[in-house]
Amino acid sequence: MSSNKSHHEADPNEISKAKDSNIWKFKPRAFSIVWGSDKGFWNVPEKETDGPAELLQVCWLEVKGSSPEPLSKGARYALSFKISLTENKFGWGEAPAFMMAKVGKKGRAKWARINLGDVEENTEMEVPFGKLRFEVPSNAEDTILNFGLYELWTGGWKGGLLIHEAMSSNKPHHDADPDEILKEADRNIWTFKPRGFNIIWGSDRRYWNVPEKGIVQPAELLKVCWLEVTGTTTESLPKGKYEIIFKLQVKQGAFGLYDSPIFMMAKVGKRGRYKWRKIKLPQTSDSSPAPTDPFQIEVDETREDNKLYFGLYEVWNGKWKGGLLIHEATVRPVLNS
Repeated sequence: MSSNKSHHEADPNEISKAKDSNIWKFKPRAFSIVWGSDKGFWNVPEKETDGPAELLQVCWLEVKGSSPEPLSKGARYALSFKISLTENKFGWGEAPAFMMAKVGKKGRAKWARINLGDVEENTEMEVPFGKLRFEVPSNAEDTILNFGLYELWTGGWKGGLLIHEAMSSNKPHHDADPDEILKEADRNIWTFKPRGFNIIWGSDRRYWNVPEKGIVQPAELLKVCWLEVTGTTTESLPKGKYEIIFKLQVKQGAFGLYDSPIFMMAKVGKRGRYKWRKIKLPQTSDSSPAPTDPFQIEVDETREDNKLYFGLYEVWNGKWKGGLLIHEATVRPVLNS
């Protein structure tokens, strides 16, 4: 796509950096949007307003951003878009979008596929699942982040997409320890101990207490405004129906957990279809955890990637919450009655 199209030029004043951190937020006007200045294709919000950029209709989706300052060498970052789809969405079932990130203009691009056709209408969510993670080479000369959201290959028309913001950060998160994901021999029953999850902010003791290796304790949420705890089976699952059960505990003095519902998400394979459900938290207790209602998902075909991706989320209301203990999660086949 040539650069002389009627597009919206990125406004650097719409990029903000959190104080004393490496968290960058990009509001809609901070992106370069091809066809973004044409009201027949996009509604880009006016300056100093908080609305999303609304895609009305295009056959060439190209939304790009870049950090105004270099990223820290040797640091690991996570990148995501916050999006939603309107009731009038169209064209996404046949045209998955792709997200790209690279460090420096000549850096190696890292891509993630996003199946927007699976996103529920009128629900803000972060894509891709688990964020697009990358590392800044320690010997890189150019460490400016370049990223974007694209669908420009199929030539089909698409619309109904709202882009609320993008965020890049080197949040101190806990990476899943595969030794803490246990599979029963000769059975497809998986148990995820607290250290077996990816936990955003999990390595920062101000926000989470994740037990040390070999210690049998729950992961304790002290306080976050972004709750994201995800797990992945280390092997593909055979065809069949499975259920996911978290064992949770709400402590006395917990706060913010009931201000906005917590969702469980699951999908089969990185390119699988998202399935969402609100969960019911257990009653407050300082003595014992309780299981969530089983969340069922079906593996209906044999393919190269049949790993199960799942997690707990509350990333939408921006309010602080704490007092949740995560003891474990279990993935197991549904027994025929």
